[in-house]
Amino acid sequence: MDRRKMNTYHLLFSIAVVSMALGAGLLVLTTGWVSVRVVFGPLVIIAAGVLATYFSAVNRWNSVWFFCGSLGASGALVRFTASLLHASVADYWPLFAIVMGISVLATSVYKYGRPRPSSLVVSASFVLLGLFFSIFSFGFSSIRFKTFISMWWPALFIAAGLLLIVVWLLRRKPIRGSVEARADSPPDAGGDSS
Repeated sequence: MDRRKMNTYHLLFSIAVVSMALGAGLLVLTTGWVSVRVVFGPLVIIAAGVLATYFSAVNRWNSVWFFCGSLGASGALVRFTASLLHASVADYWPLFAIVMGISVLATSVYKYGRPRPSSLVVSASFVLLGLFFSIFSFGFSSIRFKTFISMWWPALFIAAGLLLIVVWLLRRKPIRGSVEARADSPPDAGGDSS
């Protein structure tokens, strides 16, 4: 495809993203769900983040642009949705950790073509922490967070050990040793060696 057509497609995508953000802002304004000043910032960040992610993927920019764009857009989407639901930041803040984990994983796939073990561990840790804190933040637990931590703090050592074992299993290379060496060696041609 020639450069002129590609520029046209990029322009169309950019206009579509800006149009959706503008439409969402105007819809909020005309329906009166929340004030425009509450959702204006997140909508601008969503549009800028989507465009940064798109252009970094298309033009093979540095993965930092891809990460910042995806994190900004998805974090602002969480903020925009929460403002429509009139939720306080104290309630939904763990969702930002989940968004961080997803952005780390997406950036790893963008940069290396597949998730790397280290990014899998980091992204899974963020997602699991976000889910864990969501239990307390959204009120799914009858016990308070401080009480939970004061009783279950030794479990952090278990979790850290499990995490290190997962990293070790994902990063280890097969050891060239006894089984492979014996399988590759030629069978003994002579009968008895005595």
